[in-house]
Amino acid sequence: MTIRTRNRFIIFFMFISLMLLLGAGIITGLDYFSGNFAFPSSNSFTFMQNNFLFKFNFLAVVFSIFAFLFYTSFFFLFITIEFEKTQSSEIIFFSVFLFGCLTESIRLLVPVLNMWNNITTFTLFCTRTIIFGRICATVALLFSVICSSPDYRQYIEQNILIIFSGSLVIAILIPLNSYEMYPTGIISWGFGRLLRISMICILCVAIVSQFIKSFSSTHRTTMLAVGLLLISIGYYILCSSYNYFFLFSGFIPLFGGTFIYLKFLHKQYLWT
Repeated sequence: MTIRTRNRFIIFFMFISLMLLLGAGIITGLDYFSGNFAFPSSNSFTFMQNNFLFKFNFLAVVFSIFAFLFYTSFFFLFITIEFEKTQSSEIIFFSVFLFGCLTESIRLLVPVLNMWNNITTFTLFCTRTIIFGRICATVALLFSVICSSPDYRQYIEQNILIIFSGSLVIAILIPLNSYEMYPTGIISWGFGRLLRISMICILCVAIVSQFIKSFSSTHRTTMLAVGLLLISIGYYILCSSYNYFFLFSGFIPLFGGTFIYLKFLHKQYLWT
């Protein structure tokens, strides 16, 4: 993949994310102030529900989705400006990660269209899309580490195809419980614990691999691994955010870790 082709894709998704942020803000705002915004009728969370920061608050869920939209828009723009002429394999895979974050916006359709108690084929499709995005984002972070060397540069298209096709197959095959909708705007799925453990393991492998690379190379800094660690923690928490504590605990390390990661990644390519 040439730099020009990569930049075109990044600019395209930058405009998509900006339009989604603006459109979602307008539609959600109009729906909320007109009284048509549907809140979940039940709450399955029991931990510290008497505390403001920890109790379930659907507005915190909505803000977490908008946090993803703002995050993707900001860093697609950041990448477009800072890495315009930088031949970096990591940026391509990180853009796939941002694409995966972008799919979280689909959860806004549940309260806007009031799909809490009316689970249809479209609702199932939305949940599978979110699962697809989460798997894409997780695996993309791993590939950004293990496939970052120049030797893998000619296989970038094949690796991206592997990420998308593998994520799609899992998202299609995973069973969904159409009788249960989580108050975070996603349908309950089978093997949920197994999938979450697998995602955590993949993120851990990515972080450990980045630390190993940082120690074994002259110009690689451990700050790349630190940034990747913060990104992984923030992303996982923000995906599961259902209160204000998780909202801030997820967004701050996600945003800060990404800034650290991209800043030192840019410096690394300046050194080389």
